[in-house]
Amino acid sequence: MKRKNYLILVLILLALTVSTVNGYAQQRQGMTVNGAAGVVSCSSYCDDYDDIKFTPSKAFNGNPNTPWMAANKFNPKKGEWIKFTFTKPARLLALRIAPGFGRSTKRFYEYSRLKRFKVIIQKPSASGLKTEVHEYNRRLDGAPHKDLVLLYSTQPPVKSIKLLVLETFKGKGKNNIVIGNIEPVLIRDGKTRCSSAPLFDVLTFLKTTRSAAGAFSFVPSGKPIIIKKFYRNANPLDNPNVIKKSKSYTRSSLKKNWSVWKDICRMIFADYEFNTYNSVSYFWKNRVNKKIYFDMFGSESADVMNSYQLEMSRQKVTETIKKKDEETDEEKEVKIEVIRTVVEKIRIVSDIYAP
Repeated sequence: MKRKNYLILVLILLALTVSTVNGYAQQRQGMTVNGAAGVVSCSSYCDDYDDIKFTPSKAFNGNPNTPWMAANKFNPKKGEWIKFTFTKPARLLALRIAPGFGRSTKRFYEYSRLKRFKVIIQKPSASGLKTEVHEYNRRLDGAPHKDLVLLYSTQPPVKSIKLLVLETFKGKGKNNIVIGNIEPVLIRDGKTRCSSAPLFDVLTFLKTTRSAAGAFSFVPSGKPIIIKKFYRNANPLDNPNVIKKSKSYTRSSLKKNWSVWKDICRMIFADYEFNTYNSVSYFWKNRVNKKIYFDMFGSESADVMNSYQLEMSRQKVTETIKKKDEETDEEKEVKIEVIRTVVEKIRIVSDIYAP
């Protein structure tokens, strides 16, 4: 009898040990993200590192300095995953992902970071749930202050979002995969739920580029917008050369050259949407000048690699509005000053690879 009790005790201790090492493989936690309730789960998590538990909920709390970390060294044959299941389906506009440990350069490069991964979306359908899989490749390793932004322009209603890690950039110290933050940007009650003002501005601009007239509202009134083009010959047999073209436009001059602004806006959105599956997109806010930057890189397998950089900022601009006169009840044009996000510069780059 004593031996049987001893064996039971050993089995319990062994189970607890396995749970600690594997980080409760199916560990689940309830939480709310951007107003949507749900349950987060993961393949494993590390809970014995400096008395810190890197649970899956840490990846959805908006703070990249408190990340989710897998329990063991990354094994590409097994992979690691993290998943958010919504209580009620929500419309997905974008995923903002901090691909590593926090904003500290030392911590960021100390651990493994996302390189190749899949986003598996489950959408409600008449027959139950329909699965949609997108694969992404981070062509550039980026930096701690640059987040990955994945845009879903169709705004699909989703029941769950699962991120499956396929390959990593190896860390200098430990090879446990770390994801600092995952934020689903949601459309709920017709409003965009997003914790980042810079990201909200960028997404608004990208959505409005479907319509040139909508994107035109981002051109500052009375101030110029600079559009630059760079063409670089990247043939290693030739001397590198760069052809630069730059032109400055105001609202009035853009109206005279309407096709320029219209084509640029449509090209930016079309390229971003077309290269969604294999592009790397970053936004970040410069702490010094408070400007918002947004990079878009085309497919690395293309013969001509297009890339765009948008520079945006919040400015006090003059707008002309129509206002009714209380006495005469007539509409008059009135100039007012408002704070709004405006586009200052657009850079378009083409790397030409000669055969």
